[in-house]
Amino acid sequence: MNGGQARASIAKRGRVKIRTKRAVNERLGDATDQRRAA
Repeated sequence: MNGGQARASIAKRGRVKIRTKRAVNERLGDATDQRRAA
């Protein structure tokens, strides 16, 4: 594996991590809203 491919895969992984982090934050936000409403 050469440097270009490694860098590309790392960039892709970082983008996915950001997307999942945002999804998790939204899920946590929904959970806290439900707790507040309950």
